[in-house]
Amino acid sequence: MRRFPHIAGLLFMLLAGCSLFAKKPFSPIKESHPPNLDAAAIQGILEGRYAPHPRLWASGEIILRGKQIRGKEFFNATLLFEEPDRLRLRGSRLLASTLFEFIMNGDKAALAFNHTKEWIEGTREDFEKHPDALLNLNPVILPSALMIQQRFLRMLAEGKINRWQSARNQYIFVSEEDGGREAFRLNAGDLLVREAAFYGKDGRLKLRLTYKRYGMFLGETLPMEAEAHFVSAGVTAQVRIKEYKFPPEFKEAVFRTTPAEGFTRRPVGSLGGGR
Repeated sequence: MRRFPHIAGLLFMLLAGCSLFAKKPFSPIKESHPPNLDAAAIQGILEGRYAPHPRLWASGEIILRGKQIRGKEFFNATLLFEEPDRLRLRGSRLLASTLFEFIMNGDKAALAFNHTKEWIEGTREDFEKHPDALLNLNPVILPSALMIQQRFLRMLAEGKINRWQSARNQYIFVSEEDGGREAFRLNAGDLLVREAAFYGKDGRLKLRLTYKRYGMFLGETLPMEAEAHFVSAGVTAQVRIKEYKFPPEFKEAVFRTTPAEGFTRRPVGSLGGGR
């Protein structure tokens, strides 16, 4: 009888749980903590894992789905952020083909469409009133979403967590401030945020973040896959990060909110719609 050693070997690997087909782990963290830690102990563990980073560079891809989007919208994304309120998000389909760039510097904001040479400008509040300008994706939430562990740790250290509880293998932490509310759900074993929810002053859920997988970057455990659900807009953004950097500085021109020569300037209010 003719033998097929390569097929037999493949079947053996499948039956043996070969890593080629094994499910990727949720995170690289191997340590496991008991489910009865207090807030001070959790803060101490997280302070040993994370350092504050005033600047963030991240590269990956974003897939948008929602009621106002036919099928889905996909683009490669590069995010640059500098605390407290300077941001630049570049979206492209090819490495050298920029679809758009969203820039925020303090209260000023602009959206550039390179292929049509359009420069949409206004304030940060103006763009919040016109979320359809960028397919209802709010770029402002991306730094907090990617640095969710650091955000939670900072709120814990600053005493902004009002209440918390442990239940089975998870912790729930809640912060209520200025009429809004934020809630974090952590796994008790690895102390990683599985889910975060943000509520407005009216008590309605505005944004829900769900974390699918973490990876090790520059010695820190950071999100690799996450979903952001913008509730009022009915849009979900699937975010996959391939690389992180913590630059010592950015050039001042990176966050410039005035257009290059050749762009047609328009106020964001000219887009119509809004809310």
